[in-house]
Amino acid sequence: MEKDIILIAKQLIKQGKNPTVATIKGKLSTPIAMPIIIKVLQKISGLSIEQLDDLVPNEKPRLTQPKHHKALQHQINEMNLELTQIKSELSSLKTQFNQYIKDNNQP
Repeated sequence: MEKDIILIAKQLIKQGKNPTVATIKGKLSTPIAMPIIIKVLQKISGLSIEQLDDLVPNEKPRLTQPKHHKALQHQINEMNLELTQIKSELSSLKTQFNQYIKDNNQP
């Protein structure tokens, strides 16, 4: 638990961002009580990246996907299906149009 908080804090610091309770809480894969996050942030406040590296090895924190990730993926899948159907209909219309032109341009 503490390790994940520190890893996320390190990641944010490396990105030039200030780790806050909100930014940490938003990136955790499992909910952690605010007092714990606050305690860890107080513990690491003022430490350098090297000092944080000493606390935890260079690992990737277990980040959560955005809550709406599944809904967005579902929408993307539906749009891809619809695009495929539209392409198929367009191809069919092109074929019909070309046949119409061919049939009506013969002397």
